[in-house]
Amino acid sequence: MRTDLLALTADDLASFSNRGLTRRAEQEVSAGTLTCAIHEDSNGTVTFKWSDDVECRLPAGATLTDSRCTCPATTLCRHILRSIFAYQQQHRSQNDATSAPALAPDEAPAPSPMPWNPGALTDETLAKHYSATEFGRWKREFESGHVIQVWIGVKPRALIHTLGCTVNFLVPNDLRYAVCDCAAAAPCGHVILAVSAFRLLAPEAATELISTAAVTAPAPTALIDEIEQELIALARTGLARAAPLQVDRWHRLADRARRVNLVWPAEVLHEISDLHAAYLAHDARFDPREFLGLLAELLQRMDAIRAGKTPVPHLFVRGTPNDRETEFGSARLIGIGCAVHTSRTGTEVSAHLQDSDSGSITAITRRFPNPTAVAGAPPVPPRAYFELARSIALKGASFAAIGRGQLLVKGGRRTPSGRFVPGRAAASVAPQAYQWEALRSPLRTSGFAEAREQLRDAVPTTLGPRRVGARLTVCPVAHADEIRFDAVQQQTIARLTDPLGDTAWLRHRYTSRGAAGNERLLHALRTSMTAVRFVSGTAHLQGLHLIIEPLSVVFEENGRRSCIQPWVDEPAHADAPAVAPEQSLHFSHSIHPVQDYLDELLDCLAERWLTGNSSQQTVKKLATLGTSLGLSRLAQLSDLDAPPRLLEQTVAADFAYREFERLSADAAQ
Repeated sequence: MRTDLLALTADDLASFSNRGLTRRAEQEVSAGTLTCAIHEDSNGTVTFKWSDDVECRLPAGATLTDSRCTCPATTLCRHILRSIFAYQQQHRSQNDATSAPALAPDEAPAPSPMPWNPGALTDETLAKHYSATEFGRWKREFESGHVIQVWIGVKPRALIHTLGCTVNFLVPNDLRYAVCDCAAAAPCGHVILAVSAFRLLAPEAATELISTAAVTAPAPTALIDEIEQELIALARTGLARAAPLQVDRWHRLADRARRVNLVWPAEVLHEISDLHAAYLAHDARFDPREFLGLLAELLQRMDAIRAGKTPVPHLFVRGTPNDRETEFGSARLIGIGCAVHTSRTGTEVSAHLQDSDSGSITAITRRFPNPTAVAGAPPVPPRAYFELARSIALKGASFAAIGRGQLLVKGGRRTPSGRFVPGRAAASVAPQAYQWEALRSPLRTSGFAEAREQLRDAVPTTLGPRRVGARLTVCPVAHADEIRFDAVQQQTIARLTDPLGDTAWLRHRYTSRGAAGNERLLHALRTSMTAVRFVSGTAHLQGLHLIIEPLSVVFEENGRRSCIQPWVDEPAHADAPAVAPEQSLHFSHSIHPVQDYLDELLDCLAERWLTGNSSQQTVKKLATLGTSLGLSRLAQLSDLDAPPRLLEQTVAADFAYREFERLSADAAQ
């Protein structure tokens, strides 16, 4: 009896071929229109002779891709897939006590699926599938340092964060079925990394975030001290009085940080340099609060690096040599939706895409400054989001078109953070059929449970990888219900159920500039509850609940799929009102006193970094207010003119603001 064939599910087989081919093979077996003679020899080789004159042979001890079929296909065909389904069907019928005789004395029933740990596999077992050179190279790669998240279960899984790939172990103790979403044939070298990581899992744990570096690299304290001295000097003078040459100093520090593998601090320094240059150019895109946030993130990362040991893997805090600028050759990038981020000075629109070959996430972004006020003229309102998304992003294609289409490029660069920089080579945008079953993991998950597992050990954003789309997920959906617009929270809310029966909550925040897309999403959910097929968006946990803030939602009706991008979609009709009648009420939101205090505190600190001084009256007012709210640590503002104290206060205020936002979201749920 081939227990390996009996352990494979339809989802497992889809990872070897594709979901459409697997579904067709399963339907052919279920229909019963074809008959099949199955012969299994003593070695375990199984031969299938079908009534449509097709013969398949599945050799024992070989990989599934080594199976043979008499059809002309050169890859794993549907005949081999339906042979596996037929083998499973025959075994089920043999074990049905009401309709078939008992098993032969020498034939044991297939064991029930049980959780298992791939870490139990020995090096001798692994080495059988690799050459000695390849095996040694991957063992050295493991020791060089990676961050790998592992899960024990019936189908154990390892997510290699530093390489952006996932290894799934489909059959217990059988490496032939250790499938990775990279382009290499199974079992690839990533399996060695995954098995080695499972060995480091604590005995009582079912999941853990593993850092594989044998020795943590020493902190470059001299460089960190030099960066800190530059920040102290800036704190004394303020950005307004800093020398223009300071921009070049930020660049040089960033280059030195990258040379010692402080990849993410180098990226922060580059962004600080860009904002400093924007300030000197009187660019409307300069935002003091954004500048303050970058300073706080840089300080937190440097403190963590200096400390040496932190709960967050140091490869997340520093970055790795793999986090570098890469060149694109010819690539097909699948659009998964557009996002919008608004600050006090402007709006950033981003179209997110996945490389169909590597599975890496990239984004095309553009920042639109708010309209400049003209003296004596009425204020110009900022444009609606769908109008911004009409803007050309690349080679004549708009952001909205890229977010819902597929981008074919023949050149360009991707920054370490994942932003796409187009080259001079040709690029074009074509429609897509939204066959998102073919998207690669870890972006595409099998359901909400997998997405929830990925987020369970997620690190704080200020200390984690600075990649765009780090919290993006694409989940399959069976239907939606409990659809409503919450007038208090100003959100469109729906409960989504995936094909496995698990649930998550979709939440999309209403804005007047994005009203058109919000209305389209709400209408589509209400009228096509059972037609939802996929949701793409930013995911986070609120207690036990998975919350997805959508970039796009895919619907399927009459065999045809369509996509709604709630941030940037245009009104359904030209004469449609900007706000639906049920939403045009006067909503009054009471500002939380802690939020009000934190907002004022961050504004005060931003002013201090910008001008080099702050209003003593404002400082005293905030100190009194903080004390009355019980925030004694944040209320110690009397010595803001001391640069080291300003650095400490910046980190504390930024952390408190982020934590308050997280707790507020949990309370809202």
